[in-house]
Amino acid sequence: MKTPWRVGGAGNRPSWRWQNLRLVLRFHHLVPKLMRNYARVLASKRVLRGVEFAVTYNCNFHCPHCLKSDIIDPDRPELTRDEVLDAAGQIERLGGIFINYTGGEPILRQDIFEIVERTARMRGLIVTLASNGFALDESKIKTLARSGLSILVLSLDGACADTHDRFRNREGSFDRVLRAVEAAGSHNLPVWFTGIATREYLLSGEIERMADLANRLGCILTLNLPYDVGEWRGSDVALSMEAYRIYLDILRLPHLRWEGSSNWISEGCPAGSEKIYITPYGDVFPCAVIQKSFGNLRERPLESIYADMGLNKQYQTSKKPCLVAEDRTLLNQSRK
Repeated sequence: MKTPWRVGGAGNRPSWRWQNLRLVLRFHHLVPKLMRNYARVLASKRVLRGVEFAVTYNCNFHCPHCLKSDIIDPDRPELTRDEVLDAAGQIERLGGIFINYTGGEPILRQDIFEIVERTARMRGLIVTLASNGFALDESKIKTLARSGLSILVLSLDGACADTHDRFRNREGSFDRVLRAVEAAGSHNLPVWFTGIATREYLLSGEIERMADLANRLGCILTLNLPYDVGEWRGSDVALSMEAYRIYLDILRLPHLRWEGSSNWISEGCPAGSEKIYITPYGDVFPCAVIQKSFGNLRERPLESIYADMGLNKQYQTSKKPCLVAEDRTLLNQSRK
């Protein structure tokens, strides 16, 4: 039976609207920019909200669900520090309010702390960083906090060491995540979790246990949908109707979210409209799953690339719940 993929059926949850308002109040210096952005959105303009920015594909883990396996190219040079910072400036000028530095494992990049610090100086941006947590320690977390990082995003793929470590193929990784949460708390650095709502986890109750753990630790949990990427390619990972109903139901919890719940106006897929993905090589994709390049930052300015992306009707609106779920031909377009 085909899954309906109506994430918006979670109902524009008032609880998450309050979470968004709390974030705005925390970053009150963004209010004038947000007002300008909303004015443009209400005038039916496309306004970039944020970017998932992979600064390296080097990683200390080998996870079966990794999105980078089809596009990693060790012969291509990564963007330099100055190129990353120039791109961050372009994102800020386009209206973007956040950059999430990701990878790979961004902590393995030697200049990541300087990149975070200099991006955080751009008054119009919230800077977050996504990590599996294994390479983090007290000193690095302290440096990130002092550098102006707004939120540390940690991968959570199980509610205990047994499930998380098995999912991540690394013994001790769950304990490292918990240590990172504790260290971040000691430096007043908020932590968000991100995990994948697999069919097995939804039906077994593991997702509920992960949500409970996040709540106890005072963390937001973002739940992503599974796709047959990486070592999952060709596998049946799509959610069943029963699993999908559980997914929609648990998203009603106030500390849970999905990627389309923070849009300017209404919930829906932000790929290519409000949110984009940039590879370490400078290629600009609609999202990490839709691996179709609309241009490279070494060749064209982001404003031009973003405008071209908007000429495609699929990326002119974020009303649809998930573009890839509705059109599987979009999945990993880099595949040969």
